[in-house]
Amino acid sequence: VDGHINEAQWQSARSCNDWQRIRPFARDQPAYGNELYILSTEHGLVAAFILDEPSSIPRIKPRTPRDAEPLIGDTVSLMVDFDANAQIGYEFTVGLAGGIRDRLITNQNNFDSDWDGDWQHAVHETENHWFVELFIPWSSIGMRESNAATGTIGVYGTRYLFERGERYACPGI
Repeated sequence: VDGHINEAQWQSARSCNDWQRIRPFARDQPAYGNELYILSTEHGLVAAFILDEPSSIPRIKPRTPRDAEPLIGDTVSLMVDFDANAQIGYEFTVGLAGGIRDRLITNQNNFDSDWDGDWQHAVHETENHWFVELFIPWSSIGMRESNAATGTIGVYGTRYLFERGERYACPGI
């Protein structure tokens, strides 16, 4: 996990392409491009965000403590329902400066910051983009037992562009 999204494995990843602006709740196209890739590996779930942000837009990246509420600045969040049953979800948020927040989600709207998961993240910036890579080991989360060869999970990605006060999401709900 290094924040450089250039490994061959990303070619086979699933992507979320239906990004919409949800703050304000316009559900229109975001001003800047956003990509989210998800890959299941033997050891865990891997995700990558690729975010357009021209150098003309100030990047807001203050240092923040773990689980800060709110996490100030440009951020991305990955919310995952590992059982795809809307019972328990997990939030993994990373700020541009590398600050993180992780929480359990219950009742679809109750966020509990007491959970501190064992996961990895990295942020990388270029002149017109920034990138976030996440690795969530299967051993760090709770999942229902299953004998199936494959499973289904629910995934929701967001990006907050602090300078514009806008949030983009995929899917746009």
